[in-house]
Order: sequence, then C-alpha cells, then structure tokens
Amino acid sequence: MLFPKQGSSHDEVMARINDALTADLDWRGGKIWSLVYFAGDDVAEMIRDAYSAAIYTNGLGPTAFKSLKRLESEVMGAYPVGLFVDRAKGVGQAMPAPVGRASPAGGCAAAAPGPGVPAKEAGPARPAEA
Repeated sequence: MLFPKQGSSHDEVMARINDALTADLDWRGGKIWSLVYFAGDDVAEMIRDAYSAAIYTNGLGPTAFKSLKRLESEVMGAYPVGLFVDRAKGVGQAMPAPVGRASPAGGCAAAAPGPGVPAKEAGPARPAEA
C-alpha cells in the first residue's frame, strides 16, 4: 500500500471507522459470549479517558514509560495469582516474564514472585480469605 499524497480529514477517518464498526456484533447488548463485557456508559467513559491520557505511551518500552510499568505491576499484583502460586508454601512459582512482554501464563507470571523472593513478601497485601 502506498501512502496517499493528501491525508484524510478527521471527519473522513471517523466516517470510515464508524462504517467498519457497523459489521461488529452487538457487544454492548451482551450478544457475544466473550472478548468484551460492557460495564456501562460510566465505565466506558472512564476507560476512554484513561486511554486518551496514555495514548502515546508504549508498554513494550518499560524503561522509557515507567508509568505503564508501575500501572501494569499494580494490575498484575491484583490478579488472582493463587491460581498459579501457593504463597503459603512458596511453591508453584510461574516463570517470570519481563514487564511489558507477554508471558507464557498469559501475563500472570509478572505478578508471581521470582527466584529468591519469599512468597509472603511478593505482591501487594490481599484481604484474608473467608
């Protein structure tokens, strides 16, 4: 594909995107069984604002974009790592993956304690289980 000599206007770009979106299934109405879960317009607005605030950052460059590295660590620390790691016994540690890269465990490994890190010290504090 060659780049055109003249770019498209904002309205033209948005019209092309909106036209393409008409072929999508009704995800807002819960008409697909996975991939997207619509939590409401208020959540969609928050997601839009958050995405807009960080639109030019790149999670594959954690040394340049330390903000994303920190946020990713917070999110992954809240993930139910117990599915993969028995923190009480310090066993079942997943293979650590570099921050900003996909891991063999679907990203969960980034929250698991790495070699030499006692399981009880890894990750943020969690509420006691009932």
